[in-house]
Amino acid sequence: MNIGVNARHLIESKLEGIGWYSYEILRRIVVLCPNYNFFFFYDRKTKPLIEGNNVTNIVVFPPARHPLLFKIWYDISLPYYFKRKKIKIFFSPDGFLSLKTKIRQIGVIHDLNFEHYPDDLPKEILKFYKKNMPLFANKADEIVTVSNFSKQDICNIYKINSQKVTAIYNGGGGSFIPLSKKERKEFIKTQNNGREYFIYVG
Repeated sequence: MNIGVNARHLIESKLEGIGWYSYEILRRIVVLCPNYNFFFFYDRKTKPLIEGNNVTNIVVFPPARHPLLFKIWYDISLPYYFKRKKIKIFFSPDGFLSLKTKIRQIGVIHDLNFEHYPDDLPKEILKFYKKNMPLFANKADEIVTVSNFSKQDICNIYKINSQKVTAIYNGGGGSFIPLSKKERKEFIKTQNNGREYFIYVG
């Protein structure tokens, strides 16, 4: 089976939230599914961060970094490649989907923060999200989200059947290894002023 993947966020040295999510989940999926062919669609030339015998990296024009270019990339450029590469499923880690294809699509909607805090986004981007995210959510054959709260939020705000939305919690990368009791005591003593708890937001 040929699976298309939105790899726009897999940019070397520029991985942020969705980029790290994409990297961590996709590098595992291609190993776990060796009999599937994965076509990673990038919107710019970059060093591929995920490679394998079952991975093909393709740069698709134009660079989709503006609402108008989003529409061209998802609704014109990608459907062309879907047909050309005989893609059966499209997986999109940022939730953006093609509204101009009939193939199965799985979108990851991490949250609906912009619905609750609209001032956090530039007006042009906010307008795109407000108009298109409900369309993407309804177009998706399946939606993945990161918590039961977000699942409930998506279902309530966009009137989505709960059977279509699956909450899959984020995991930790390989560097997140619990410390031994001795190491914890040492950390508390030397790095945390003797306090047993700390909070990190980032």
